[in-house]
Amino acid sequence: MEQAVLGAEAFHEFRTARDDELAPAEALVEDGVPVTMVADDGVDQEEITRSIEEEMLHQSRSARAYEDAMMHTLYLSELEEIHKGAKYKKAMDIAARKNRLVIDDKYKVDPFDPNIMWMMPGVYVDHRLIIARELGFDVLLPNIDRPGGQYDHTWQFTIDMKKQHHQFGGDQRMFGCDMAGRMLRIGQTQSDEDVWLCLVPNDSFDYPVDPHKVVLSKKSTVMNSQLSLVMIASVLYALHTARIQDIRLTQDYPPVSSSQALNRAWDCSDRGTFKLSISEMKKFAKAYKNNFEKWYEGAPESYRFPELEDSIPVLAILNYGQNREVGTAQTIDQVSDFWDREIDYKPVWRMVIALAAHYAAVPVQEWRLYNPQNVKRDNPEIYDSDEPFHRKLVDDILTYPLLDANGLEKRVYRPDGTRIKRRRAIGVRSSERLGIMQDLSAVQRLFCAPSGAYDHAMQLDPLDDPDARDGGNIDDADMDLNEQYARHAPPPEDVAYTSYPHFFSKNIGQWQAEGVMQPMLPLIRSLSEELSRPGSGGKAIVPLNSQCYNTIAHSTRFSARHHLAQKGMLTATAAGPWATTPKARNTANRLFGKVSYSLPHDRLVNQLLLGGDNCLRVENNFLIDFDHLRAEFRNGGDIYRRFIMKYQAFCRRSSLLDAIKSVSVLFTRSCFPHIYVWCGYPFAVTMKLLWMHHVQPHIEANANLANSQAAVSTPRMPNPIYVEAISVLERLLNYNYTGAAKVLPRRLMMELWPLRGILETGFPALWPGLVPGSGPSYGRPPFINMSLWPVDEETHRPLVSSRRTQEITYGRPHFVAYETLLHMKVAVAHMPKTRWAETSHIGRELRLLADIVMRAFTADVLDLVTSQVRAEIDPILADRGHDDLLAARTRRTALRKWLEVEHPLDWGVQADTRVVLTQAVSRDPIEAARGLGKSARGQMSVKDFVDILMRIATTSGMRSVRPPVWNRGQCWPGLRTAYNDGSRRAARAGMTPAQTMAVMREAFTYIIEEQRIRFFPDALTPTQGRRLPSTEPSIRSWSTLGAAVQAPVAGRSAPLTQGERLQYQMSQNSLQEMQADPNSAWDSTEVLIAEYPQYLARPSLPSNWSVPDDTLPSKTQPWIAEAYNWGQTQFKTKRSDWMCDLAFHLAFLLSKMAPAVGFNDDLKEELKEPIERLGLKAPQGRGNEHASEAADIREGIKLIRTVPWTVRKGVKGVKDESLYLVHAAIVLLLWMNKNSPLRRRLENGEPLGDPWSRKHQPKSLTPVNFIRLGIAYPLSSGVLKNTKMNKTWVMFNEAQLKQRHSEVLQMLNNAPAGPLALVRSIFGSDGTSRLVQMGHFPDTPSATRIARPVTRAPAQRAPSASSSKRLLSSDEEEGGGGDGYWTNDDTEAGEFYRPSRRRRLQ
Repeated sequence: MEQAVLGAEAFHEFRTARDDELAPAEALVEDGVPVTMVADDGVDQEEITRSIEEEMLHQSRSARAYEDAMMHTLYLSELEEIHKGAKYKKAMDIAARKNRLVIDDKYKVDPFDPNIMWMMPGVYVDHRLIIARELGFDVLLPNIDRPGGQYDHTWQFTIDMKKQHHQFGGDQRMFGCDMAGRMLRIGQTQSDEDVWLCLVPNDSFDYPVDPHKVVLSKKSTVMNSQLSLVMIASVLYALHTARIQDIRLTQDYPPVSSSQALNRAWDCSDRGTFKLSISEMKKFAKAYKNNFEKWYEGAPESYRFPELEDSIPVLAILNYGQNREVGTAQTIDQVSDFWDREIDYKPVWRMVIALAAHYAAVPVQEWRLYNPQNVKRDNPEIYDSDEPFHRKLVDDILTYPLLDANGLEKRVYRPDGTRIKRRRAIGVRSSERLGIMQDLSAVQRLFCAPSGAYDHAMQLDPLDDPDARDGGNIDDADMDLNEQYARHAPPPEDVAYTSYPHFFSKNIGQWQAEGVMQPMLPLIRSLSEELSRPGSGGKAIVPLNSQCYNTIAHSTRFSARHHLAQKGMLTATAAGPWATTPKARNTANRLFGKVSYSLPHDRLVNQLLLGGDNCLRVENNFLIDFDHLRAEFRNGGDIYRRFIMKYQAFCRRSSLLDAIKSVSVLFTRSCFPHIYVWCGYPFAVTMKLLWMHHVQPHIEANANLANSQAAVSTPRMPNPIYVEAISVLERLLNYNYTGAAKVLPRRLMMELWPLRGILETGFPALWPGLVPGSGPSYGRPPFINMSLWPVDEETHRPLVSSRRTQEITYGRPHFVAYETLLHMKVAVAHMPKTRWAETSHIGRELRLLADIVMRAFTADVLDLVTSQVRAEIDPILADRGHDDLLAARTRRTALRKWLEVEHPLDWGVQADTRVVLTQAVSRDPIEAARGLGKSARGQMSVKDFVDILMRIATTSGMRSVRPPVWNRGQCWPGLRTAYNDGSRRAARAGMTPAQTMAVMREAFTYIIEEQRIRFFPDALTPTQGRRLPSTEPSIRSWSTLGAAVQAPVAGRSAPLTQGERLQYQMSQNSLQEMQADPNSAWDSTEVLIAEYPQYLARPSLPSNWSVPDDTLPSKTQPWIAEAYNWGQTQFKTKRSDWMCDLAFHLAFLLSKMAPAVGFNDDLKEELKEPIERLGLKAPQGRGNEHASEAADIREGIKLIRTVPWTVRKGVKGVKDESLYLVHAAIVLLLWMNKNSPLRRRLENGEPLGDPWSRKHQPKSLTPVNFIRLGIAYPLSSGVLKNTKMNKTWVMFNEAQLKQRHSEVLQMLNNAPAGPLALVRSIFGSDGTSRLVQMGHFPDTPSATRIARPVTRAPAQRAPSASSSKRLLSSDEEEGGGGDGYWTNDDTEAGEFYRPSRRRRLQ
């Protein structure tokens, strides 16, 4: 979307999604909604229509809260009073509650009131689209067959080479296909009609499709840049060939790689536009038509595009919003002649024309009768109806009643069906026109024929139009009836229509329909039969669609399409402080200048109340198909006489007018159009106060600083939540005036309640998060409770309303920086108090900011890898005969797997994640076997990585962003925003800059560990052709967080094929890199005791560390659950603490011995005398000093260690190694740490209780094992039965525990002899033999080595090492696997070999 940045021009009067304006080729198009206001998940207009007929049910929490709120009846008179009295507080109260709008009777008028006269001021041509059938530009020429036509000196056509990025504003369906990427605006006629060069497929001409059945993609019609240059080159070639205005090409096929390259190939490139006369146009059109096909056949490959193949370059002429009167019966000859001369319709394929009739209703002060004698004299034959099959002859007009029972005039007619007027209105003024809107709940009647009705085909004669001469007031049409076309009506067709409620009224507004009203069908069928060529197989006149609205909308617009309130200007202005580039700042300043003068909605109100035309506009669109039109009628004169003028006469017919009246709602002049202002006032007031108090002061302060040239680099930023609130309210005001649901972002508006109110009653309601203020006089403005702002359930990012406005106005980077700050503020407001509870409040906030940034970093890596891998494999996948097709499919499979991994930048179990990533980025098996390419950094510590991030966070421009941060991703703006916002938060907490940086570094370090970021793509190293590192990360260069990687070892000696060896080597390398990385994830159950020294420096807990809640007796003894939670927190937050470290190492050894961790008390008596002889005593004094000698303590421990290690039968919880490790580590820490909940409980004299004993004694997590582990000593042999602390045993004090920690570390680090000696000292010779037999010491000569098979999840199983079928995976699309085949676990699906691992016996 960056190509679509329009700046302040986004709010010019002509910038709309449907107008032919600048739009990128990839931009989406939404009918009738400006590009700045299209919501990403806009509400379907059909939903609004359905809600008028049925009530929708929602079951979400937000919906239930909305349903529980009280409904209020809101009278329009109350809104009028609030507006006139400027009652801000009451207005905001109304906005914050549920309302059902009721319009008082005093504001409405009965459409069938006998003293209301309906008039038709005229019929207008609003839109015309002409599509040529033949190749070239001939359709632009006037009808030179008419005398003097070729000598019109005022005629000209302007070729414009600089409009190639304009979006087509007409209905693409008329081409019979989706015209996405096929249209180029090439010029303009002297009548300001836009001319488009269109690539229409031949099938559209040969096999026409009903326009209503054409499916559009909503992609832009703009050609891609190179294709548009090719078509411009074809125009230049024709101008060159015709020798027009000295235009010369230096070559027939100029380069089309860029506009600059094309411009260098011709000598008038500085002009860009050419005005052609009729004679020049004839020469040019002839040259283009005769030479294009031959020229394109000889074009180079760079000129070849799919859109040009089997397509015809034809012209389309579009004129929108002209709103020109069609003329009257008195001017038919002159206007018909103009239509005949304007265009030669012979090369035309289709023409779409929109004809709009205006209707007005005016109060009548007095009626004066015509002399009935004169009426009788002038009309010897009078009928009571204009329907030939239902009318009766009036015997005597002198006695025939003037009025019916309802006070309406009883109409009478001449034999030809024209109405005879019996009275005329006096004192009628156009300034007193009533407001006319449509009753949307009754619109369906317009498209259904009444039961038993006849459908008459009419032939009209517009030449006789006495009513038009008489002032234009109507109740009937003037026509001749042709009985030969009369027939019974077919069943009513199902015409789809869409409702657009106005002023939050639920069922009053305007409508659009995919067809025309039922009373209109007889005329269209009649005319179609008259004008259609017999045997053509189709209809010459086809009704397309219709719409009905009040023309007051025209007076609220600055263009033919949209008014100011639809642009979102206030939202764009409020987002201005985030502008960083000079262009963006200039745009923000210009917008603020406009808004400072007058708020957009205030200007709209002033413009609306100035008045203007106030009519009901009924607009119908018709397709004239020249393939089916009679040859004698293919000229402008006959089209005007036989269709347009007959349509104008029909619009006066009583059947049509009565249908319109039946669904009309009339408002008094005092009410309309003020009703828009009154109903929108609660939301306009709220928006104005939010702007004045929360946004405007910041922008004014920035402007004052800029004017004073103060040395302040950081502008003041309003809280972005108020920008979003303003955007929501501005969209609601848009909906108030237009009823266009596309401006309402669905999810956000549902959560904030406005859409719920609109669907239920039509009137929006604002959610409780907006706290109303007391108005200016009380000095308490409204404010937003950010903790209630809705967020996305999956991404946890805040739902936004302003994205499209900001991206169109300032560009996507602007919005990313803004949205990142909003995300951070909302995330802080939503953060649970229990998250990271161990750190300070500012620490929690900074960690949250770091969490957001690093998640963006990971997302950027995913996008980067995906884009770079796809760029390499997509061309190969498109060529099924390519030699590397199998490898490309394998890479695609691996990429999909990698993208679904929870932690894609972590190693994974046995380096599985790294293996899949290597497979995805490697171009061939040999490259995969080498592993991921190493960056110049190779490896770094987490601290170094954080330092790099901090340096990038302080950069001032995108050009200074360097790898590993991607300058096209979301991490950099998030990183910079987090740094700035975190600095402000720390400053408010009283921190110095140095303290701030330290806390911020700690936060990022913690989050990087928490998110398991172990490696990432980095800059490519310099080469001979590139002296500097690349400015973007690359999948060919990876850095690792952790220690230096060991050199890869050779693969297994088993006989493998070459492909198998490469795959095994890749897997082995990845696994060894993971094992060498202290930050990588690891599973304690996969680690042998002999290998354990390699894991001593790991700062993280093993991946299998968890305590299921159902293992804790929280109900019977809540203190046990509290104690375990304390232990969990200690290990997670203080893993590197020496006491946690000691407890973990000992628990690890104990878990390997399980289930043989028990003992029996058979040796109690035997040990009694030796232990007593030692004279061991409990500690004495406050310092907890031990009274016993160290040698005696060691001897006591040795005595207890003579107790054999046994397996207790029937004990649960000792066979699950992972669970036993966690329980043992926590229990050891609880006993060792004197500040633990367990030790505090004992100091307070509270017993541990039976639940503690029942849980831990069977698992042998008792003093006997504490002693055997060397962290406690016995006082007597009674410890084998009585476990009372300081009675039968003593826990080491802190000094002794520290010494024990040093001993354990020293022995573990002294591999390979040290770990074995430690095991022998704890478990004795029998226990050591058991562990050796289990394979924990594979290099011990006396060990009987038993291979440990790998236990894998189904998705990780490896095939046989000798398989000769092992190949890189593929999706096997032709074989039935398809794109989803990669999810299978078949050996042919692309799994690499994993290195064989040993596993202990159970």
